[in-house]
Amino acid sequence: MSEDLKKQYEKALSKGIHFADSMPAFEVWFLLHFAMPEQFYSSQDGVIKELRKYIPYYEKDQKWLSSVNLYTTLKPHFDEAMKKAAELDKKKEDTGNENTTISHVYKLFEELWKETKK
Repeated sequence: MSEDLKKQYEKALSKGIHFADSMPAFEVWFLLHFAMPEQFYSSQDGVIKELRKYIPYYEKDQKWLSSVNLYTTLKPHFDEAMKKAAELDKKKEDTGNENTTISHVYKLFEELWKETKK
């Protein structure tokens, strides 16, 4: 992450804006439903290759995402994905390493649950 982007990110966080980001790609969130990333992925290609071990037919395109019931595939593993994503986040905090694979999508779900309990 560039220094300028990092400053903008920190500024947004300080104003209460949160992100459901996944680095290096959104597929990290999908992968967490099946496995804990054991390495730093520098690009989406590595994440997608790993994801295809669990969803062999995965394609990163609108046509595929629209034609497949991804929800049905991921739902049975949702709780595990939430735990693994939080573990990755803690690992990043503990090490201070910016070059780590993460997914903050779980934070979005946590916030949604809080809202439904009001």
